[in-house]
Amino acid sequence: MIRYNSIRIELFLHDLDKGAERMTDTIYVNEKKVSEITGLALPTLRNDRSTKRRLPYIKVGKSVRYSLRDVIDFMERHRIQAQGS
Repeated sequence: MIRYNSIRIELFLHDLDKGAERMTDTIYVNEKKVSEITGLALPTLRNDRSTKRRLPYIKVGKSVRYSLRDVIDFMERHRIQAQGS
């Protein structure tokens, strides 16, 4: 788990039944959960989808889901290492 964001991830996993679906070993989350985890606003996520930026997503009908693994990888790619650590 991501140390700097572990509280958000742990709270999310504790609350899996609200806004997440488990399929095999992949956990899919809705845009609201992605917004809570990443701090990106919902309009930003929606704009990113329309321009195909940042995070890959799955859309079935009107339902949009993100792989939790992709969200965590996105956060890891944007980690800034403090000097002296």
